[in-house]
Amino acid sequence: MGDASRAATTAPAAPAPGDLTAAYRAEAGHTGRAEIKFARAAGRTFIARQRIAYPFHLTRPFYRDRCTPGLLTVYLQSVSGGLYEGERVGVALHASAGAQVHLTSQGSTVVHTMVADEARHDVTIEATADSLVEYVPDPLILFPAARLANRVSVVAAEGARVIVADAFHAHDSAGGEGGARPFSRLISELRVARPDGRLVCLDRFDLDGTAWAAGTPGIATSAGGQASLVVLDPADPAALVQGLAKALEPIPNLYASASVIPGEGGAWARLLAGDGIALRAGVTAAWVAARTHLTGAAPALHRK
Repeated sequence: MGDASRAATTAPAAPAPGDLTAAYRAEAGHTGRAEIKFARAAGRTFIARQRIAYPFHLTRPFYRDRCTPGLLTVYLQSVSGGLYEGERVGVALHASAGAQVHLTSQGSTVVHTMVADEARHDVTIEATADSLVEYVPDPLILFPAARLANRVSVVAAEGARVIVADAFHAHDSAGGEGGARPFSRLISELRVARPDGRLVCLDRFDLDGTAWAAGTPGIATSAGGQASLVVLDPADPAALVQGLAKALEPIPNLYASASVIPGEGGAWARLLAGDGIALRAGVTAAWVAARTHLTGAAPALHRK
């Protein structure tokens, strides 16, 4: 998968204060973490183990899909009001053989204005053989001067089916006549690998907020958003790409494309949206198309 912008630079041995790239590559501890293990028994997925620390809260799990009755839907909430300067937040998910889970958020996560430091958000997903894992949170909202290092790392066994979405859009509630103030910087990495370390795909970009606000290729807007969606499908990736393209094509104010991941049986899509409404619509449409392709049935849609 190609870079959307500059690749992240190599971190120095001793990161300077406020150096976003260095902080992203440094192995720092987390100020908040959620760890959840999913297993399956008697035809249903359940939470086998959980360790939830502030700022996270896990809601009661739901079984919402009549066509996929064993699939568990889980909302991972934040009670802190977003990501703040200096925070190191991590999420770790593990799906045992046969588990089927859809994990999402209760709404978009706000990345707040920052002065000198940055926030870091790390997600790790382990999908064992014959599992179905969907990680589709609502888009991040980057406030003016927000600085974020965001990483999603997936380790998927052969035969695992995975849908992962990673999205953001910029927002300035006080833009007014002077125009919107941009976020400061976003480093993002979406990595998918096999348990033996073989890389399936890697999408990494480093965005300067001022350059982003100046105009996105295809959509010249300071309020734009972007999303990446990766779907692992060992059966028919070409048909998956066709389904994604068909679902995304009719959405207004959205520029999107999908292609096959070479050699590994999957597909990925990139979405550029003129506003948050188009971005959410695009991510939802792509997820619905991917679920329908993987299971033969569309998911049940519910308001959050």
